[in-house]
Amino acid sequence: MAAPAPNGILLILLCCGIAAVAISDLRYRKIPNALVSSIAAAGFVHAAAVGGPRAALASLLGAGAGMALLIWPFARGLLGGGDVKLLGAVGGWVGVAGVLRVLLVGAVLGGFLALFFLLRLPRCQRADVRRNLVIFARSGELVVPAPADLDHARGIPYGLALIAAAMWVLISGVR
Repeated sequence: MAAPAPNGILLILLCCGIAAVAISDLRYRKIPNALVSSIAAAGFVHAAAVGGPRAALASLLGAGAGMALLIWPFARGLLGGGDVKLLGAVGGWVGVAGVLRVLLVGAVLGGFLALFFLLRLPRCQRADVRRNLVIFARSGELVVPAPADLDHARGIPYGLALIAAAMWVLISGVR
């Protein structure tokens, strides 16, 4: 059971909405609830209108799976709540199998994104990261500041990785 794929003008509008989320995440390290809830609601309405009750259920399951997959990292302070809601909203458009693909591709892209932002940090802040990694290697204790406690330069806009992966899944049709 899969959520129906958007096409034509609807796909363009969805990509524009997702691009607005990307801009916000990159500039402010915030993912606006209004944008994400609009994307999620549109996914459910599209699924119900195009595919009926089964597609609407697939949309809801995709949204739930998207949020469930990121609850643990969010609870550990490894990412922000906007990322969780974003993957849920995307899940409403791509279904359960699609949201798994988005998460896997997004994890790889997120690793590259983290390296990019790490290399842009000043030397003293990179030393803090190195020290935390050594502590983790020795004790298994991961010292991670909450996303809200990081200054703008140190936060990693993981939503960008999820968005790039979501666009790939949506545009390529790989579900």
